Amino acid sequence: MVTRRTLLAAALACPAICTVAGSAGRRLPPEARGVWESGVTLAYGPRSLVVGHHAEAALLRDLASRADTAALTVSTVLRRAVRPVVLVPRTTAEAVALAGTGSVDGLAALASAGRVIVLPDAFARLTPVGRDVVLAHELTHVAAAAGDAARAPELTPLAAGDAPRVVAEAGDAVRAPEPARISAGAGDAVRAPELTRVAGGVGGRPVWLREGLADYVGYLRSGLPTRVAAAELAAEARAGRLPAALPADADFAPGAPRLAQVYQEAWLASRLIAIRYGTQALVDLYYRAAGKDLGQALASLGLSVPTLTAHWREYVRNELTDMGESG
Repeated sequence: MVTRRTLLAAALACPAICTVAGSAGRRLPPEARGVWESGVTLAYGPRSLVVGHHAEAALLRDLASRADTAALTVSTVLRRAVRPVVLVPRTTAEAVALAGTGSVDGLAALASAGRVIVLPDAFARLTPVGRDVVLAHELTHVAAAAGDAARAPELTPLAAGDAPRVVAEAGDAVRAPEPARISAGAGDAVRAPELTRVAGGVGGRPVWLREGLADYVGYLRSGLPTRVAAAELAAEARAGRLPAALPADADFAPGAPRLAQVYQEAWLASRLIAIRYGTQALVDLYYRAAGKDLGQALASLGLSVPTLTAHWREYVRNELTDMGESG
């Protein structure tokens, strides 16, 4: 029988990322308790815990490493300590039951109840960069939701040797058919937005701000060119079809015809705010917009919704079209 002492000793003995067979019971943090009673494998990183149900140890170690790296980025932006808990169900049906949501068609992962739930088949089709973007995006949702309840004190700098070891698996970049692009070229991998985000503005804030912040963090260290990450929107912009208004909440509905473009619009709007006013200004706007009219929340930046919209439309043109480069 695996005891709490055995698990703790195994975790402390890990030089970097390791896996331990055990039961997902009281020995786990609250976000991971009561999930599965057998067939459980735990992967520990310096900050992360990955709980798999009949999952391969190599996948769990890879996820722990990537979650540690994503946590550093999320912590830096949101100034909150982030200790990722990632669940890897055996099947899609298990993921649906854990998340308490409807269809998860096209999803690679989603944030639910303080943890990230991975969809194994869809996640496996992502490129390494795509995996990193998705994990950082979902961890941003987890950390931002925690910040809605209570703002955490500023973080102390991390020790120089505290960075997690990144594990890369050969041949894990494959093409997947979802609509929203993560990377381009051979081994193209893509991501569809999570269904849990589209039921309306969360905490009274517009969906575009919530999703834009998460994508801003997700893409921050990806190294992807803007026109690759926003390929669908770039195609429209080059054809002379610039967005007229910031995305409405309804635009994020599952199956919406421009779902990929809408997420890209939200990302660029958030990135524009971060570039012009600073990353902290974007985070402050996110929290300030909870339960408020967006115009009121923007006023502290000297902006109105029409002014932000005009700046954003110009930014989209400049970033995504040759006209922007020459003009």
